[in-house]
Amino acid sequence: MDTHRKTVNPQSGFTLIELIVVLVLIGILSALALSRFFSFQQEARIAKTQAIYGAVREAANLASSVCITDIAGLNPTPPAPVCANAAVGNTVVMSGTAVSMTFLYPTATLAGIIASTQLVPFVSTSNPGDNISVTTAGSTLTINTLGGTVGSCSVTYTAPTAINTSPGYGINTSAC
Repeated sequence: MDTHRKTVNPQSGFTLIELIVVLVLIGILSALALSRFFSFQQEARIAKTQAIYGAVREAANLASSVCITDIAGLNPTPPAPVCANAAVGNTVVMSGTAVSMTFLYPTATLAGIIASTQLVPFVSTSNPGDNISVTTAGSTLTINTLGGTVGSCSVTYTAPTAINTSPGYGINTSAC
């Protein structure tokens, strides 16, 4: 009598339906993860734009304080005071950088508010700086956070245009 019978082994593995269900689940999970990833990028651009806004406000106030102490003769650092409550020809030195001033505040230029914040505009892909672009129109300077919609992910600085006035500040994060 033959006690060693051969048993037929059923094939092992996954059915086509099981594989399709797994692929569908992986697709759904990756779609959710991708949407979260883009949300994080937008939140990062908003946070960066808000940080630039704070930096611009504080740098303008600090430059104004340096200018006022310069006028009062309280700034012991040479050279002689060159800041005055006038429209042109004023500079202060902040961290070794000359900052162009107008009416006690930085001008709306690269040599003014951008120099006082020490932000570095985008130059090229090999030298992205702080990944911002800068445009000027009259006494208003706009700092765009790259990656968002230009003008809708930005900070604006408007230099004062008369004695005893303050600069204007604005922030737009509607399309970061």
